Amino acid sequence: MRVTIKDIAEMAGVSTATVSMVINAKDGKISEATRGRVMKVVNELGYRPAAYARQMKGKNSRILGLIIPDLRNHFYPELTSGFSDKAEKEKYQVLLLNSRNKIESEEQFVRTLISMSVSGIAFCGVNAADIEISNRECNLMRTLQKNGIAVVQLDRYYKLPDCCYIGIDNYQTAYDMTLILLEKGYKKIVAIGDMVKTSILEDRIRGYIDAMHENGILPSVLQVDHKRFSNLEEVLRIFWENPEKEQNVAIFDVISDIGAIECLKKLQEHGVKIPEDIGVIGFDDIYVASKITPSLTTVSQPKYEMGEIAFDALHEMIRMHTITAENIILPCKYIERESTRNIRKCEGK
Repeated sequence: MRVTIKDIAEMAGVSTATVSMVINAKDGKISEATRGRVMKVVNELGYRPAAYARQMKGKNSRILGLIIPDLRNHFYPELTSGFSDKAEKEKYQVLLLNSRNKIESEEQFVRTLISMSVSGIAFCGVNAADIEISNRECNLMRTLQKNGIAVVQLDRYYKLPDCCYIGIDNYQTAYDMTLILLEKGYKKIVAIGDMVKTSILEDRIRGYIDAMHENGILPSVLQVDHKRFSNLEEVLRIFWENPEKEQNVAIFDVISDIGAIECLKKLQEHGVKIPEDIGVIGFDDIYVASKITPSLTTVSQPKYEMGEIAFDALHEMIRMHTITAENIILPCKYIERESTRNIRKCEGK
């Protein structure tokens, strides 16, 4: 039986007019509590607006959705290109949607994509460590599956039993990169985290911490605002104000190359020599990482290939009318450039 606005209104304890305004984003005077209650019911029931459903009935939609959290992040354009280029070859159209890391935007996108009867969605979500938001996001993916829409998790993920993930092993990658830096002779490695918590960030931090502990070294994690870098100088101040200047120190930004580049530039502004005084390491290997001075040592993710494989997984599910739950874990590479040095080699060890 098809879910109606009346059903939602009854379960949410509001009028049908209120439900309609919330669904159609005409809810300026509706409280956040009421809007949240309505949307909870909408997602639980898997409500599907009728407007496009009738239009698309009996037709094979060749439209895919690609939801990403931040279009300004230098990581996503290459991933998007891989997905879109492969889709174009197979005669699919791609709707690129930027959630700006807001769960409310994702919920609106999912309603729109369901109403358009898209064939599949590659979902790179908010991935917040917050339980309420993570539950809402997981419910979105289950709602898509209930509506017969193929879905894959891309880059960011939750451990859902019937939803595959295409990306890297964030824990293992951070663990391996930390070991490489220790093998290069760095005695102290400081991890730069973010003030906004995500599941993949927590995996990377755990990998770093475990590698440090296993080598008998005390880990140190500094939290930096990666959106505006408003607290960067305050966080890094110790590295240029410490008169004794600890030797063989490396800063590993486990979030992104942009964060590592901001650290590098701020240290240089205050007379710290890179890599002579401090080594700096990023994460992602974006284009500008090799163009700055000194060029940035980093972890290379296969961004373009990640997008291609996400499309392939979706296409197979759509073609075979099946759900694929197998995760596809891609390898990363350590890219050594000028912002670090091999201390053991320099010291002849």
